[in-house]
Amino acid sequence: MLMRWMLVAVVACWSPAVWAQTSEQVNTSSAQTLTNKTLTAPTITSPTVSGTVAGGASYTAPTLTSPTVSGAIGGSATWPAPGTIGGTTPGAISGTTITATSSFVNGTCQLLSGAGSPEGVHTAPVCSRYLRTDGSTGTTLYIKESGVGNTGWVAVALSSVSWTAPGTIGSGTPNTGAFTTLSATGQITSTLASGTAPLVIASTTKVSNLNGDLLDGADWSAPAAIGSTTPAAITGTTVQANSSFNAGTAATIRWGTGSPEGVVTANVSSLFFRTDGSAGTVLYSKEAGTGNTGWVAVSPGTVDWGSPGLIGGTTPGPANFTSVLAQRWIGTIATPTYGASVTINGNDGSLNIITATNSTNFTIANPLNAYAGQQLLIQVKNTSGGALGTITWDTQYKMASFTKPANGTRRTVTFIYDGTNWVEVSCSPEVAN
Repeated sequence: MLMRWMLVAVVACWSPAVWAQTSEQVNTSSAQTLTNKTLTAPTITSPTVSGTVAGGASYTAPTLTSPTVSGAIGGSATWPAPGTIGGTTPGAISGTTITATSSFVNGTCQLLSGAGSPEGVHTAPVCSRYLRTDGSTGTTLYIKESGVGNTGWVAVALSSVSWTAPGTIGSGTPNTGAFTTLSATGQITSTLASGTAPLVIASTTKVSNLNGDLLDGADWSAPAAIGSTTPAAITGTTVQANSSFNAGTAATIRWGTGSPEGVVTANVSSLFFRTDGSAGTVLYSKEAGTGNTGWVAVSPGTVDWGSPGLIGGTTPGPANFTSVLAQRWIGTIATPTYGASVTINGNDGSLNIITATNSTNFTIANPLNAYAGQQLLIQVKNTSGGALGTITWDTQYKMASFTKPANGTRRTVTFIYDGTNWVEVSCSPEVAN
């Protein structure tokens, strides 16, 4: 391109005010230095300006077509319609409107626009955005979420988000949220491991229709004892059981139809109430065994105190009567088992005959089931064929020295129990067996 400046002068005579005028041509195809030149509204096509434009250079409203500018522009030079701004290093831009024909670039992310979906059409890095000029609800804004080519664009439907029916909260990784109310039409699932309560409730108001499988770790289809492993007292207007009440670990109170004998297994001292029973067959007592036998019907209505039955059970107890008529001596004969220790039971009989069959030493133990004032006779009978071994009388026997009976003889000692000890009353001589 040629830049020409024409300077024409007419020389009439020589004077200080008269200049010899010549023409000057500037060919910018080669390096030129312009000093103190004024270019007024020139039309410059495809200029290449290099070096330093300094001082008071003034470009008044130039028309620059496709300029390439390098170097530094100083002074008060102005560019009303510049070309590329800032070179390869972006700089700050201030303007009322900034327009790009293809895209804006923010770092590596691009902001693009156009008609139609960008998927399969526009190549951009992840994090780029696309504004669809012909979009509608849910198809106006697209985000590049994956890939480096022209795929991976996802439409963002901002207008479809409703807080009355929100989408997934917290993305693929669950997050915390705070709500005044929370409603779900499906299951609410907690994957929190044991050791931390999955719910924290401040209210003590009953939750209707809450069906819990465990209560304090117990399952009510097979509940644990009430009051932890150690039974505790229960206070209520009514306590109901479907099959039985347990009294401790042994006795139970049960009920049902028909006789319990051979049917209901229970421990001795258990009771059974027969719901279809009649007089004398309503109440049963378990008096023997650990299986389903040993049940005895109790007939309280048949007891006549004018002619009573057994009084006091197998364990005698005190009784008050205006008179007692005995048809025979009150007492029976017992034969305790002979061995290293011989057990005497006060309930078995008033006369206890110990038959020693060998010469082994043995002990006569303190009697069981004693009561104050009880009289007991203990007879030692020698059938060993020789002399007896040492006989030891237990600690409660208070007696004189005892002479062992010889073979084929016996000796009887009479005792009275004073509430603490068995005191000897008499001792018989040896008599033949």
